[in-house]
Amino acid sequence: VGIIGIGGLGHLALQFASRMGARVVAISRTNAKEAEARGFGAHEFLASKSVDDMKGAAGTFDMLLNTVSGNAGLDEYFALLKPRGSMACVGLPEKTEKSQMFLHSLVLQERTFCGSYLGPYGDYQEMLDFACQHDVRPMIERYPFEKVNEAIER
Repeated sequence: VGIIGIGGLGHLALQFASRMGARVVAISRTNAKEAEARGFGAHEFLASKSVDDMKGAAGTFDMLLNTVSGNAGLDEYFALLKPRGSMACVGLPEKTEKSQMFLHSLVLQERTFCGSYLGPYGDYQEMLDFACQHDVRPMIERYPFEKVNEAIER
């Protein structure tokens, strides 16, 4: 499983996937967050700005979970999937941001592309129980009230 992005959603996805027994690869633009990603449970790390890394990983993933809010690089990420592989997007880009993707890779390789915003309500309790049982913890940053604008921008 490849987890694209190591931010608010990605760091939780890394923990859930690794604790569920998946072989997890964290995917981020640069190597700057590699140690952090491994701390969240990533077994491997892939820098998407590295042409060599991306070429070496082409066609090797069954599943990608895209947690980033932008949609740059969809074709590059799609190239990482095996035939019949799937990519799910849970990060939400701006309303005005349009996505572009070559459909040949989707159709000819029989790949799946989907999105999910919240997931089924009935799964929430199971997710929370799993998080408690397997020590899945959110990364929390605290700011004093007078720095609220800085916290929002972060």
